[in-house]
Amino acid sequence: MKNIFVIIFLLVFFSCSDSSKIYNLKFFNIDFTAEGKRHLFNEEGQWKIYNFLQNSVDSGEYKDGVRYGDWTIKKRGVLQPQNWTIVENSEFKLKTNIPFGVDSLKYSDYFIKVLLNQNDYLSIVTFIIDNPDNKNRKVDLEDIFIESNKFFLENKYKFDVKRMNEKKGFRAYYLDEYLLKDSLNNQFYYLHFYTRLNSGKLFEVTCKGNDNFDSKILSYKIIMNTFLENERVYSPFIF
Repeated sequence: MKNIFVIIFLLVFFSCSDSSKIYNLKFFNIDFTAEGKRHLFNEEGQWKIYNFLQNSVDSGEYKDGVRYGDWTIKKRGVLQPQNWTIVENSEFKLKTNIPFGVDSLKYSDYFIKVLLNQNDYLSIVTFIIDNPDNKNRKVDLEDIFIESNKFFLENKYKFDVKRMNEKKGFRAYYLDEYLLKDSLNNQFYYLHFYTRLNSGKLFEVTCKGNDNFDSKILSYKIIMNTFLENERVYSPFIF
């Protein structure tokens, strides 16, 4: 009899999670809402994202927590198309979504570098899994920020940086956003996100692109929909 009640509870729970609902979401200090269905805790099927950093509506399809296919972004009454590609790697057990399509992929023992098709926003997204330099030194997460700044200074970059951090349970998340200017006065946007997974591995995401508002928004959407070793790296859902 006890097993029957457990089965009934699970059926009710998962059937409820499969119905369309409105969710309050959060990415660091950014609050927004979304409407759609979840299956096994991940977004599935048609979704709408409301007012993520702007007066806008994103509409499109999710597949097991990642965006794919054609989306539309409605800003101030104007519709803009946006295409998302699912990128998966079985060796690293990585799954994510990339806007505008993939021009090429580069691999090493500890990173995957994605070069995007030509667009006005992002050019390169890199996923770094347990960088051996950091692993061997057992680097503290706070040290990464110091070392990033040191690297930019040594390479003659001028920069402004904005930091965000958050703690959920036992896990800390850091997000550093740079406005970089090189020796030729070329200016670009650079994001660095990092955390430790439940396995203890250090995981980093860097995004490089043009200095504009949409580069920032696209970078956030990549981070929120990235999975590693079957674990969602950063969930925007408020439990």
